Amino acid sequence: MGSDYEYNIPRISSRYPDLSLLCSEAAIDMDGYTPGQPFDGKGVMHLSKLLDDSTKGQDPEIRYSDLFMPLAYIIYGRDEENLKGKHVDELVLQINLVTKELKDFENLSDKKQKNLVDFCINLNREILIKRSLNRSRLMLI
Repeated sequence: MGSDYEYNIPRISSRYPDLSLLCSEAAIDMDGYTPGQPFDGKGVMHLSKLLDDSTKGQDPEIRYSDLFMPLAYIIYGRDEENLKGKHVDELVLQINLVTKELKDFENLSDKKQKNLVDFCINLNREILIKRSLNRSRLMLI
């Protein structure tokens, strides 16, 4: 799509408008992938890098991201019962697993590839919901 994501999206946060576009591009790239063909999913690779960078170290940056809960909703569902008893480190581990799968997309089964497409679509939706809620709050002030 031509956007230079490295400069426009330095970290996982809904404050970066291009993150939504990156998720869409990644989903489109993955959905259009034909097995056996070269995979040139630059959006997929950058999304993987952003997620990977956000989960590194003893105190991962993702813990403080405004997308921490939206990522939890994507991984565990919106039902509060699914989130009870989950530890932050468990979500970080799940995000790391998604990161590894994104990096190895073309070697995954069809089902896992579809799950990653759905992940990107759901992340895009959660980003847009978060932005919409933030705008609504600003309008009330």
